[in-house]
Amino acid sequence: MVVDRTLSAGTSIHDQNIKTMKYILFILLVICINSAAGQSSRKSYIINDTTVNAIVNERFELNFLACHDGGYSWFLTSIDTAEFKLLDKTSIPLIEQSVSMVGGNAVEIWSFKGFNKGIYYFDFYYKRPWLSETEKSLKIKVVIN
Repeated sequence: MVVDRTLSAGTSIHDQNIKTMKYILFILLVICINSAAGQSSRKSYIINDTTVNAIVNERFELNFLACHDGGYSWFLTSIDTAEFKLLDKTSIPLIEQSVSMVGGNAVEIWSFKGFNKGIYYFDFYYKRPWLSETEKSLKIKVVIN
């Protein structure tokens, strides 16, 4: 006999355990992807890396944690389009959310390709787009070999 206990928010313990397992699997997937990045032509870097090494004409990614439920997002001041191309900017929620939920914490993934060898600097800032003040800023050194 299976007993279904319900938490005060209306979510069963079984549903909460499934959400927890999905979250753990997502974290393990991110760790596996980042550890395998050195073995493929696609490299990912987490926000704590302030120097990024990449190869000419190969895709590399910068990953940033963002609090989307608070309205925050990362922005790039500008890039020299003769030297770099922004291939994609996507976000992945940290936990699976129901359709009715808005925002949530996420990992923003910025994908780039560098065209020429050299040392470049990317200036990112973290803010709510409708406000003028910046919450954080980050300068990332990108070395293209």
